[in-house]
Amino acid sequence: MLTGWRAEYEWLGAGASVPQQQIIRDFARSRTKALKDIKARLPQQQRAGMPGFKKRDLAAPTLNYTLRGFRLKEGQLYLAGGVVLSVVWSRELAAGASSVRVYRDSLGHWYASFVVKAISEPLPATGRVIGIDWGVKEVATTTSDSHDLPHATHGQNAAARLTRYQRMMARRKPKKGCPSSTGYLAAKRKAAKVHKKVARQRQDTARIRP
Repeated sequence: MLTGWRAEYEWLGAGASVPQQQIIRDFARSRTKALKDIKARLPQQQRAGMPGFKKRDLAAPTLNYTLRGFRLKEGQLYLAGGVVLSVVWSRELAAGASSVRVYRDSLGHWYASFVVKAISEPLPATGRVIGIDWGVKEVATTTSDSHDLPHATHGQNAAARLTRYQRMMARRKPKKGCPSSTGYLAAKRKAAKVHKKVARQRQDTARIRP
């Protein structure tokens, strides 16, 4: 069916077939899993219907390339269809990548996420133990005071700015069926930047923990 569609629609044939095939596989896999989850949760009389999916204009673009759809050469990423990307590497790959997912976040930034084989290296035994209790007021309370993990309060510190931008979005929200205004999109982007900053702060805090 995909081969027929590519011959029928010029815009579809202009793209590489590898990510298009993978999109169909991912859709079929997610649809099957969603239906199984629905059947497992709902009683027999409520199992009718289909799982919902995001609208096209609400879903961020993402493309998956399998092993035969990409290659790495001299620090550049070559994708099927003649696309060449200069990647800013966050770290070197631990092993050869088996697939890559190219996606765009809420700020319009593009990322390439590689799948590599994980190599587990157990740490040497020390003969010492520690008790950990994950909580609400504190991230973790341990039997050693020096290893307790208090909340970094990144979200609390950004709450005022986030509330301001969300109110701006609420005031400028377009009516149903009308396109979004420039002011609404600007406020939406500012709110997305706050969310992104908090997420990065939390990630950095988690990585530097002893």
